[in-house]
Amino acid sequence: MAVVTMGFFQFEEKVPDSVIWFLDYAFILIFPNFGFAMNRTTMRAWKEDGFTDKLAEWRSMPIPLKDLILGRMLQLFIILLPMVVLFFSIQYLSIPSLRDNIDLGTYGLFALFWFCFAIGIAVTYIFFELGYSSRMYSIYCIVLMIIVGSILVGIKLAGVNVVLGLLRELQAGHWWYTAGAMLYAVIALAAGYAIIVNRLRKRSFINKERIKLG
Repeated sequence: MAVVTMGFFQFEEKVPDSVIWFLDYAFILIFPNFGFAMNRTTMRAWKEDGFTDKLAEWRSMPIPLKDLILGRMLQLFIILLPMVVLFFSIQYLSIPSLRDNIDLGTYGLFALFWFCFAIGIAVTYIFFELGYSSRMYSIYCIVLMIIVGSILVGIKLAGVNVVLGLLRELQAGHWWYTAGAMLYAVIALAAGYAIIVNRLRKRSFINKERIKLG
């Protein structure tokens, strides 16, 4: 993704609106996904409901429910942080026009903004991953893609560029965008933790898809 999006940060040239729309769409959807492993459980979620099987196994162990959720959120950080650092490091070191137009401090705030944004959205993924069947989790991912695309169409009609606009705002000294993203991430984590705990106390750990196959 770092390589694919490099061409969008050409400050000397006019970037087509359709290309900027794709850049905004990619950033908003991809960064939250950087915190999740792409494995067999994920790829076969619709058919097998492997997330429910994992939960059932974990609940059979002497692990408090709250610790289980905290561990899942910690795993999110462990995966997401190096991915974000790698992504933005590759971009900043590889795009001369980016380094010429944006100072390192501004780019650091830019990266931090997207990290915090990703955390906030990823909490909703964890809620559906742990709180519902894998099929419902998959449906949520698809619905989120449609919602984000629709919102971005409206934003583009208003003439606003999310990614490049944010970068320019931060370069102008408007650091409060990143501060707002940090606050959003903290609130999302705190609220998400409480909501997920409440949800897991009520949900069933029976894999209905496995019963059907049996």
